[in-house]
Amino acid sequence: SMNEHNKFCHGNLNLDNVMVDTHGDIYVLDWVAATRGNASADVATTYLNLTLISGEVAGKYLRCYSEKTDTPIEYINDWLPIVAASGLNKKCLGKQERSILLAWLDVAE
Repeated sequence: SMNEHNKFCHGNLNLDNVMVDTHGDIYVLDWVAATRGNASADVATTYLNLTLISGEVAGKYLRCYSEKTDTPIEYINDWLPIVAASGLNKKCLGKQERSILLAWLDVAE
């Protein structure tokens, strides 16, 4: 079941909102869409955004988040059909992006 959580969520984390300085320090920008909610839903959204760019980067992100927060990947995966359906509402989707999101609609148990 989808548990209700009250975590701080970015809401639009993608590569355009990440800056790395010359020392390798990472900064997350553009917090205008930040909300409180289920962190795994936010992570699933970021994972799908990254998948549209690079499956390899998306996989590394998901594994790293799971390990650092002790969150099972399966729990994050439960959110994928929901955030994929939400992503289909974006008007600027290309054919390939739409196809990837549609594929995620069928992963729910």
